[in-house]
Amino acid sequence: MGAGQTADNPGDPPTIIQDSLPVAFSDEDLVNFRQYFSIPSSVEMRLPLEGEQVFEPLVDPSQSEGALSPGWTAMYIESLSYGARFPFSPFVDELLVAVNRAPGKIRPTGWLAITIFIVACRMAKINPTVPIFFNMHTTSHSGPLTSFPAARY
Repeated sequence: MGAGQTADNPGDPPTIIQDSLPVAFSDEDLVNFRQYFSIPSSVEMRLPLEGEQVFEPLVDPSQSEGALSPGWTAMYIESLSYGARFPFSPFVDELLVAVNRAPGKIRPTGWLAITIFIVACRMAKINPTVPIFFNMHTTSHSGPLTSFPAARY
């Protein structure tokens, strides 16, 4: 049984609850994540270094407390569970640029909204676009994270 799994849910992916918890995953877990979430080998993966957090990019190497190393982005396992996939589609790339957010700064439920939107567009036989997405969703920033609640009309 992997980290975060229980006898009741052995098929569920492991989860991270808080950024401040110590890394509870191993290199073997990364192999399992790659297989479970169909992450292509072109996407490089590694475990967080001591003190790294999803939220903070490393700006000044001398001030690395809690910062993410340059050239890396972080993703919550829950984001993958809710539909985030690599490589990102052109629509997802455009959406991340439009909201000026790194992938790890999108709440897992935000990834769920993106995934549902993409599936709905496929079912309607239309291409997903940022303007159509924002006809259906707004952005909500809570601290460093962004979500996409339904637009209210």
